[in-house]
Amino acid sequence: MTPWTFDQLPPNLPSGPRYVGWNLEPRGKVPVMATCCARRASVSDPATWSTLAEARGAVEDGKCDGLGLVLTGDLIAFDLDHCLDPVRRTLSADAAVVLAALPTYTECSPSDRGVHVLLRGVLPPGRRRRAGIECYDRDRFITLTGAHVDTTPGTIVDHREALASLHAQLFPTSPRPAPTVVHVPVTDTDDALIAKAHRARNGATFAALWNGDWRGYPSQSEADAALCRQLAFWTQRDPVRIDRLFRQSGLWRSKWDARRGGDTYGARTVAHAISTTPMIYRPPTNLIEMLEVPMADAAG
Repeated sequence: MTPWTFDQLPPNLPSGPRYVGWNLEPRGKVPVMATCCARRASVSDPATWSTLAEARGAVEDGKCDGLGLVLTGDLIAFDLDHCLDPVRRTLSADAAVVLAALPTYTECSPSDRGVHVLLRGVLPPGRRRRAGIECYDRDRFITLTGAHVDTTPGTIVDHREALASLHAQLFPTSPRPAPTVVHVPVTDTDDALIAKAHRARNGATFAALWNGDWRGYPSQSEADAALCRQLAFWTQRDPVRIDRLFRQSGLWRSKWDARRGGDTYGARTVAHAISTTPMIYRPPTNLIEMLEVPMADAAG
């Protein structure tokens, strides 16, 4: 495991309460509040974040396993996994391409087998991950070790133009074939559609989320996303109807309308649900289908 050396962190890290601690658990690195490491932190709740000094102090005092920075849109992180040879300390070909295209502050990850690249710019729309490479600019936290890769700059650099070119190279888009299935629109009323969702094979899961019960999810935000994926299935990915139905559920809260950059939290959650729901509900077209119990397993 990479030892932390926080004195080598870049001097132009974001200021203010943007930091958390983290503990290594069987499910992975779990963010915790630096001021009370027994309590979970959330990347969607600024009330659980602390300053760099507070979070660093919690790690140095042994109260948590590591330091994390919450990404809120003003910083981009590339997570290059299993790219560093533990003996020769050489980078994989893919990682070398990223570091050559984006010379900026880079450090070894806690596993000592990967590196994290921090930069400024605008992350293009599209895919965010492929084998061994992930990039994010929000709704995540990135670990900080301070184990600087000394062949890279010691500060976070803006790479707006180079980033667009590299993103297109790493995550090329491929046209999807046009669907051949005849589309049958949903004509059910909201009440009828929700009733069908309750009767589906995963109706118990839907009912719990609909009633506001998010037990079993790491956070309410992840439960929000799960319910929106279910609603995306039943509404055939209709964003207006997903929003209207979600507001009737027990999970709705004022955070839904909170601004996140140019969008609201609710709009971003709906958009993500639509993009991650591959199947949609297709109303029955004959008597046999009408007698079958509707299935929404793919929307869970």
